[in-house]
Amino acid sequence: STSSKGAIFFAYNNEQLDYIKLACLSASSVKKHLNLPCTLITDNGSLAHSGKSDIFDNVIIAEHEKDTPNIRNYYDTPYANYKAQFNNLNKHAIFKLSPYDQTILFDVDYLVNNDILNLAFNIDAPVQLYKNAQTLKNTEPDHSTDRRLNDVSIPLCWSTVIYFDKSPMSKMFFDMWKHVKENYDYYQSVYKFPEGFYRTDFAVSIS
Repeated sequence: STSSKGAIFFAYNNEQLDYIKLACLSASSVKKHLNLPCTLITDNGSLAHSGKSDIFDNVIIAEHEKDTPNIRNYYDTPYANYKAQFNNLNKHAIFKLSPYDQTILFDVDYLVNNDILNLAFNIDAPVQLYKNAQTLKNTEPDHSTDRRLNDVSIPLCWSTVIYFDKSPMSKMFFDMWKHVKENYDYYQSVYKFPEGFYRTDFAVSIS
C-alpha cells in the first residue's frame, strides 16, 4: 500500500482573529501548488464561529489548553498593535493527531507559491524544519532572536513548516517538544531566551 501524505493546520480563534479563515487561505495555496489533502485541527467554539469550509478533507476537534494564558503582541501595521491570546500550546500533539504517514504541518499565516515542499516526502530525514528566514526585503530577520535563542545560544529552527513521518525518531522529537513546553521556565533559564509568551520556535530548536 502507498503511504499517505497530507498537510495539517491548527486554527484556534481568539477574540480578535478568525484563524480558520486564515487556514482556508493557506490550505487553498497548499492544494493549488502541492496537491495534498488538507486536515484542519480546531475546537468546537472556533468551528461554530467560522463554519466548516469545503477546502478541508477532514476536521479533527482537539480542544486546546483553555486555562493557560499565552498573551502575545499582534501588529496590524507598524503603528497599531494589540494583545490577544495565542493558542499554540498543544502543537506538539500533532504527531498523535495526524492521520497521515507523512505530514507537513503549516502555520496558517504561511502561503505556498511553488511545489518545492513536495521534495520533503522523498528526503531520508524523519523531521525537517527551516533554519533560515528572510524578510520581504530579502534581508535577515530584524530580531536577533529570529536567528538564535540569544546572541551566543543555539541557532533558531522555525516551527512554521514542519515535515515529519511516524517513525520512532519523529516520536522522540515530539515527545521532547512536549517536555520542553512543560518545563519552559527551566529551559528559558538554561538557554537564556527572552521571557514571555510560549514560542514554539524556541521549543523545536531545543528539541
